[in-house]
Amino acid sequence: MEYASKLCGTSIAAIILALTVYHYRKGAENDPTSLSVLAGLLRAERSLPVKDNARRVAVGFGACMDVVTEAIPLMTALNLRPPDEPHHHDVVDSANYLAEVLAFFFKYGAAAERYVSDRSMFSDWVENAKQLNMSKWSLGGNAPVMANRLAIEGCSVLLGAKMSEEVAKRLHNGVRLATNATADHRDDVHLVMEYDIDEQWGSYKAPRGNRLIIHSDYSNLMMESLSEFIREVVTFQPNLVIVSGLQLLDNFPFDTAVRSRNIQEIKTFLISLPKSTLVHFEMASIVEEVYLMELISELFPHVDSLGMNEQELANLASVVTGEGVIRATDANPRVASALDDMRTLISALLEIQKGDKKLSRLHIHTLAYQAIITRTESQWKHTEIAAAKASLTANRYVCGSDVIDPNKMRMLLDESFSASMASSSERVVLDKDHPVSCWNELESTVCVAPNLVCTKILQTGGAGDNISAAGIASQI
Repeated sequence: MEYASKLCGTSIAAIILALTVYHYRKGAENDPTSLSVLAGLLRAERSLPVKDNARRVAVGFGACMDVVTEAIPLMTALNLRPPDEPHHHDVVDSANYLAEVLAFFFKYGAAAERYVSDRSMFSDWVENAKQLNMSKWSLGGNAPVMANRLAIEGCSVLLGAKMSEEVAKRLHNGVRLATNATADHRDDVHLVMEYDIDEQWGSYKAPRGNRLIIHSDYSNLMMESLSEFIREVVTFQPNLVIVSGLQLLDNFPFDTAVRSRNIQEIKTFLISLPKSTLVHFEMASIVEEVYLMELISELFPHVDSLGMNEQELANLASVVTGEGVIRATDANPRVASALDDMRTLISALLEIQKGDKKLSRLHIHTLAYQAIITRTESQWKHTEIAAAKASLTANRYVCGSDVIDPNKMRMLLDESFSASMASSSERVVLDKDHPVSCWNELESTVCVAPNLVCTKILQTGGAGDNISAAGIASQI
């Protein structure tokens, strides 16, 4: 049986490779540079040493079911017109607020997640979304999505989440729940409103495809799975612990003392882990500065790795330098600008890390590229391969196919870029045959991989979690 399983896995991999080569040749007349980049990324991915399921990863916290729909048809169904002016709201209190918040992020093409204060109103919106033909249900929540991807990549995964038996059926066989699923658990629901590049809503035009997520959670906000997850981790003995989903506590609608107690419990848990256990924190959209500062001061001193998108990077870099929260920024930042923000963030966080933990990995995923910085003398391996893997995963997930079709991709990254905004910075020239550009800086390795952006989008919600999980799975 074991031999048959290995043979089956090998055959599937061979079929995928053969199909990729077929599409590669079929699309060869389109863009020779992109095709060479695709071939180079695939070679880098295949160079990863064979992994086994001895890699154990514990992932928290929370879970939900996503209702995924198209943003503009939903606005039409709700009789919501584009507002005269877009406005940001930390909490969505009304239908007009929803339209204003969508317009705000839509014009930037920025991913965001916001809490809806009226659960009855939120339920009505979900019911309207469910009536649209393009709507679908999918497993949601950072932790379950990352857990499934890690299991696909061959890891053994412990998931800290409470969910119903029906939702648990959507988990990969390699994922074990720290808390048993029950038939009567009431799953939180998130409404994911997606839009495509150049989509028009009134006078607003999206510069890139993305999504706005709204929710009115209870179970996730109370972190009901936290204590049982911590107990299970002791016997699971993971190589890596991933902390995610804490953006749901942004603009917490209940007594903030409850939130702080949960943060302190997570902090105590992280401190108790063996020194050899790596800790990764997955960022998401957070705009409450008091809460963000609490995470930075209480949890970030105890992590080895951070993962985030370009919006979250700019926001964090601004906050740690005392310039305050940035709610939305350039959806397609220059490599030099992003790398400088990464350096700023690493430097600031290393100053507050007084214990055994030192930030040794930072992964940024943007529409055009992946950027990973790792400390040379750390446990993180294969940074170049991880960047390639993250890039390929971005296309595969958003296009919804393991086979990358050259006719459904385009490269946005320039064929050369500056490594810094400093005037003395040299330009890095893209080698299309070895497209992941890596170099050493002081005690770190920097790798930048171009993305082959999917031009026929199937899904955007969950992309960041899949990208981040695929990248980090390559490095443990």
